[in-house]
Amino acid sequence: MNTILNWRPSLAATFFVSAILLFASCSKIEDQIGSALQEDGDLLGAAVVDTFRLESYTFKADSSRTTGLSVALLGDLQTPEFGRLNSSIYTQVRLSSLLPAIADTAIVDSLVLVFKYATTSAFYGYEDEMRFKVYRLTEDISVDSLYYSNDDILYGAEDLMHDSYIPSVPNSEDSVVTMLGDTLRPQLRMRLNDAITQEVFAEARIGTYFGALTEFSAYFKGFKVVAEKVGPRGNILGFDLLSIDSKLAMYYHVESPDTVIPLRYDFLINENTARFLHFDHDYAGTQIEMALDSDPAGSQYGYVQSMAGLNLAYRFPSLRDLNLQGGIAINKAQLIIPLSYGQDTSNVSFPDRLFAVYRNDEGVITSVPDIFEGESFSDGYYDEEEGAYLINLTRFTQQVLNQVITNPELMVIPTRNSTSAGMVQVYGPENMTQQARLRITYTEYE
Repeated sequence: MNTILNWRPSLAATFFVSAILLFASCSKIEDQIGSALQEDGDLLGAAVVDTFRLESYTFKADSSRTTGLSVALLGDLQTPEFGRLNSSIYTQVRLSSLLPAIADTAIVDSLVLVFKYATTSAFYGYEDEMRFKVYRLTEDISVDSLYYSNDDILYGAEDLMHDSYIPSVPNSEDSVVTMLGDTLRPQLRMRLNDAITQEVFAEARIGTYFGALTEFSAYFKGFKVVAEKVGPRGNILGFDLLSIDSKLAMYYHVESPDTVIPLRYDFLINENTARFLHFDHDYAGTQIEMALDSDPAGSQYGYVQSMAGLNLAYRFPSLRDLNLQGGIAINKAQLIIPLSYGQDTSNVSFPDRLFAVYRNDEGVITSVPDIFEGESFSDGYYDEEEGAYLINLTRFTQQVLNQVITNPELMVIPTRNSTSAGMVQVYGPENMTQQARLRITYTEYE
């Protein structure tokens, strides 16, 4: 797999490279050459090598921040490769107006918690029936606090869903017609039971807790919403909680001798309400359970999973052996991570993009320097021709050789970690079918 590429240089190319080598300092090689020559076909006397020894291992990701996200994930999904994944939503609701004028003769009809489906990332998994449960929070949450995927808030034991609720297949595509005759965008509508409906309606009419936002949030702290799969598989759903269609809607009516007037009061979910997600993973009985305990030197497969699931680590024990050849200028370096299609790709989405990070000398997780050159340079996307994710590590590799980066162990993480349910199985460096590898194009200089 070691290939040497040679080109006959033009006079102009020879002068250009000679000028660089004459005037560039060794400490700036990665700046002067590494980013200037990117295409292999443009290189002068360059070598391409992808036989470096790699070690990799899968590890559990740290918790991720899930406060106030653009997409809120809710669901329960089981796959043979990744085990069980569950996401629940914690959210406040907020008064849309103070002291709503509700007539003494008004009669309440229903209280419905509504989550509008996101326009993208709305459905992951299988078209299976799901059961949703709603609980009332008993602990305060604050819009000024940061919450993470492993955080929990205290809540009551009673499921507030109405007795008429029947588990069904979520529908993220069809519009909904309400009891007021409104046609609304696709949404999950969760009717709450009569007891909580009557309580909230009575308090709204009396107004004791409806005169100030702080008084209401102290009285009604919010909801925890949970999803449970009915069958063996399930799904993960994405919602836009910042949409005006996401809310707690209280339907009531006023009767007169001649007519019935339907009315509605909305409790808002918006940027001023605290909300966050809680993720749970269970890898029991999967290959991942074994991979988490495997020897990095014998890695056959690797796993990347969003929602604070799984990350990959790569080590390059022989990379600095390049320095034995003398001065090395890295023209291009790519980490190639081939996909294994041993999973059900029809119902599982891959991560859109992978990022590479490392720990600096202070132990702080830092993006590789290539990321600061822009998206097109750093890449990280899936390449159909290669059948792999390609991550540009040109500057990172040069700085490793120059001892600027002293800890060259990479961690590969998915983009949209908290707002998508992407997951992928990839080949490890020791797999017999395909191998993860580091492909480097470089030139030598005196």
